[in-house]
Amino acid sequence: MSTLDERGQRRCRGAAGSQIAAGIATVILALTASTPIRGAVQQQIPGFTPERSRTEARYEGQFLGSTDPGRILDYHEYLARSPAEEATPGAWRRVQYIKSELESYGLEVDIETFYAYMVDPREVQVSVDMLAPSRLSLAVKESRRPWHERFDEISVGFSEGTPSGDVTAETVYANYGRAEDYELLEERGVSVEGRIVLVRHGGIQRGEKPYQAYIHGAAGLIMYSDPADDGNVRGSVYPEGPWRAPDCIERGTVNRWTLYAGDPLTPGWAATKHAPRIPVEESNIGQIPPTTSIGYGAARPLLENLEGPVAPDGWQGGLPFPYRLGGSGSTTVRLQINAQYMPRAAWNVIARIPGSEHPDEMVVIGTHYDTWAYGARDNTAGVATQLEMARGLGALLDAGWRPKRTLLVVFFGAEDRGIAGSTEFTELLGAGMQRVVTFINPAHLAGSRFRGSAVPALDEFLLDAARRVEWGQTGATIHEHWSVTSESGAPQVGRLGGGTDHMSFLDHYGTPVISIGARSDDGRYHSICDDLRSLKEFDDPGMHYQAAMSQISGLLSMRLAGADLLPFRYSRYAKEIAEDLGDFAELQRTELGRVVVDVDRDIEQAGAWREAARRFEEMANERLASGDNTASFAPLNRALMRVERSLLSRRGLPGRSWFLHQVYAPQYHNGFAVRKLPGLHDALFIHGDVDDASAYESDLFDSLSEATRIFEEVLR
Repeated sequence: MSTLDERGQRRCRGAAGSQIAAGIATVILALTASTPIRGAVQQQIPGFTPERSRTEARYEGQFLGSTDPGRILDYHEYLARSPAEEATPGAWRRVQYIKSELESYGLEVDIETFYAYMVDPREVQVSVDMLAPSRLSLAVKESRRPWHERFDEISVGFSEGTPSGDVTAETVYANYGRAEDYELLEERGVSVEGRIVLVRHGGIQRGEKPYQAYIHGAAGLIMYSDPADDGNVRGSVYPEGPWRAPDCIERGTVNRWTLYAGDPLTPGWAATKHAPRIPVEESNIGQIPPTTSIGYGAARPLLENLEGPVAPDGWQGGLPFPYRLGGSGSTTVRLQINAQYMPRAAWNVIARIPGSEHPDEMVVIGTHYDTWAYGARDNTAGVATQLEMARGLGALLDAGWRPKRTLLVVFFGAEDRGIAGSTEFTELLGAGMQRVVTFINPAHLAGSRFRGSAVPALDEFLLDAARRVEWGQTGATIHEHWSVTSESGAPQVGRLGGGTDHMSFLDHYGTPVISIGARSDDGRYHSICDDLRSLKEFDDPGMHYQAAMSQISGLLSMRLAGADLLPFRYSRYAKEIAEDLGDFAELQRTELGRVVVDVDRDIEQAGAWREAARRFEEMANERLASGDNTASFAPLNRALMRVERSLLSRRGLPGRSWFLHQVYAPQYHNGFAVRKLPGLHDALFIHGDVDDASAYESDLFDSLSEATRIFEEVLR
């Protein structure tokens, strides 16, 4: 039997449909069984014995050959034509579509419900009116283009987490709204006390901007996207070009995820329907003034009419007039916001492929399904590529492939509303997080430039997979493309800061993480400009980059779920930590004139850890090469699963106890960028507490010692 979906296309369902799908899968696999993986035959796959490498290479060839860019476009034709802002009908339609697709591939699927404190975006009311020197009501939502469907379901431009308010005040321009920007205003004699601050997006995490406005006494905050950053001074604007049009507004959440991720009112525990919740004023959105975003077209009259001192060169933007700081007698604005919050249902869609030998161990790959407006690139592209990956894995199951470990393919809700879905997934799993081997996070996948980040133990694993996949139709592998686009001429695996679904896994639970994505130059983030038309025109016209992202996502998942020995290389990790510790000592000399927190013993201990890890890796590689019985690797894998977690602090980082990882965290006043050795750095350079920094040095030394012992115990 079959049914018609909303596109009018016929899809197989039920037992007969499953038989048809299985038959199609068999034909596809027969045709693609000889599809080569670049270098697969010549090189042993990391973590696999020689015999199992050959079997794995055959399945990987079948998987790669089954990827269909046309199917990815089909997913987009449904997904990206409708908005899917969380807490709206579009989000639930998307959840049902994802579930239906996954089940059609023969996968087991569950929907997990959580309740995040948020608004229904359709009900938010915002108005921004200039009252002086003239009266003008400013646009708070984009104009509808003829191709836009369900436009009424799209919110006005607003900031999730803002309180309601009605504020009338003079306006001050504060550049990016960073702490140093307010310091410059103070030096120039411009006060923001009781005023509405106008800042441009960028520079720091969005949630830090209203907090800085709050602590400096501002009565309100208006954010806008300056054309110097992502508008018409960079090239043609949407829809003729990829850059932000004057009316396109960057929506977003202003939660301070530098304090914690997830539902604002349940920090550290699951946001179930009847979970205990903290008061809003104690949460990570509790100390901000009324805040909203507008387009640079709406911001222009505010900026153009500002008086006061001329802003410094670094503050000048892309609009055709000198930017001024404002102040007394300057532009007056009335800002009105009505936003009603409550715990609202959101969902995670979870497909499970059971493990054949170690079903209690889990590899999780996850991307988020929710969007702001249409969100074709962010993150319908993630949904489409992960669905195509899941379809390929379903076909492999029909052909006899089975992973050793359970593989969870997850589509998270409410990522754009405080990184809620992934955080609640981990908190609902609770103690089960100890059994999660790795988290893979593909996000923002439509673009011509590949990027990848990971914990150092997974660098080589990611680079090897990048050698096996062609990048779009370029004729080069991802690895080769990555080398060409890197300033150093070699792929640079980044380190993980904040801002997406990996945070709870790494920062709170100590799960090793890989994050992959692809970007092109543009300025459409979180606005209606990020729609299907712009994706097909500018980001990925043939869906070939997304096809490559689907392929590398599948390879990473298959290898981690199927490896005889987990492909973690902690000798590389230990070496990098020793280098970071040396940098921390040098920073003290530069900033303080001397070393006040001695880390010599930590550097020495990192060296001991590196040597123990090197010996472990040497022994493990010999056992892999000899083709040991796969059961003999179980104690080695159990040891490897403990190492990343040994780097967690028992008391959390200074001023933000939810963050436990002592090596990596988002920067305290940024949120996107990574801070290495955050306990040491923040205690000394943000809080100025030498004694506390020394205590964090002791904590880190204990963790490095524990990581060393884990390997030494196995080597005995």
